[in-house]
Amino acid sequence: MSVITVIFRNLLYLLIISWMLFLIFNLLPGDAASFVLGVEASPETLHALQRQMGLDLPILERYVYWLAHFFVGNWGFSYITQSSVAALIGDKILVSFLLALYAMMLALIISFPLSILSAAKMGKVGGYLVNIWGHITLSIPSFWLGFILIIVFSFDWGIFPASASLTGQDGFINGLYKFFLPAMALAIPQSAAILKLLRASLIATEKQPYIVTAKAKGLSDIQILYRHRLGNALPAVVTNMGGQFSLLLVGGIIVENLFRIPGIGRQLLSSVEQRDIPVIQAILVVLVAITLIANVLSALCNHWIDPRPSQD
Repeated sequence: MSVITVIFRNLLYLLIISWMLFLIFNLLPGDAASFVLGVEASPETLHALQRQMGLDLPILERYVYWLAHFFVGNWGFSYITQSSVAALIGDKILVSFLLALYAMMLALIISFPLSILSAAKMGKVGGYLVNIWGHITLSIPSFWLGFILIIVFSFDWGIFPASASLTGQDGFINGLYKFFLPAMALAIPQSAAILKLLRASLIATEKQPYIVTAKAKGLSDIQILYRHRLGNALPAVVTNMGGQFSLLLVGGIIVENLFRIPGIGRQLLSSVEQRDIPVIQAILVVLVAITLIANVLSALCNHWIDPRPSQD
C-alpha cells in the first residue's frame, strides 16, 4: 500500500468520524441557542439566535460549514466561558501531546533492550523472566500504576512530585522531571505491548533464509541480531506505533487527572461534567486527527525503513 493511499484513507476516516460525531452531538436534546439563552427565553428570541447561529440550516450544510471553519482553527465558542474553543484547548493539546510523546520514548527505551534480551535468551531463564515481566505489566492499568508510583516515589521516598502541573518558570529538564511519573505510568504497560510484538518479530526472523546464510558465513549471533534480524523486525513495530500513540493519548485522560496535569484529558472530563458540547466535540475530533496523523507518520517511517512495496 503506497503512502499516498494511506494518507487519503486516513483523511477519509477523519471525515467519516467527524461527521458521525457532529451528527451525534446535533441529535442530542436541545441546541446551542437553547443552552445560551436558557429555558426562560421567548420563542422569538430563541428563533432569532438559531438563525444567527445557522441552526435552522439542514444538518449536512451545517456540517460542511463547521468542517470548513474547523480546518482553519475556528472551533466555535464554549457554552460555559464564552471563550474561543481553540484558545481554550490549544495549550492543553500540546501538553497532552508532549506527555504521550514522552511516554512513547520511555516505552521504546524500556522495550527494545528487553525484547532483544528475550529473543537472544529464548528458552533460557532470562527469556522467561522477560516474558513474565511483559505479561504482568501489560495487564496493569495505567491509572492503578500511577497510584502506586505516587505512593512509592512521592509519598514514601519523596523523589518525584505527586502533581505534574507546570509553571512558566519550568524549563525543559524540570518539565521532564515533573512529567516522569505520569509518563512512566503510561509507558510501562505500552512497553509490554511493544516488547511482545518486537520479540515475536525477532523470533519470526530466526528461520529466514538470509539468517541461515549469515550463520553459514560465520557471523556471530550478536552480529546477526543487529545487522539482520533487528532491521527486518522493525517494520512491524513501526506500523503499530501509530496505534500505540493513540492509546497513550486516550490513557492520558485518566492519568492527567490523577497527576493534576493541565492537559486535554482534564479539560475533556470537565467539559463532559458541564455539558460543554463545542469543547467536547472539538477535543474528540482533534484526538482523532492526531491519531490518524500518527498512523500516517508511522507509515512514512515504515516506508523509509523498508521501501519494498507492501503486499496489503
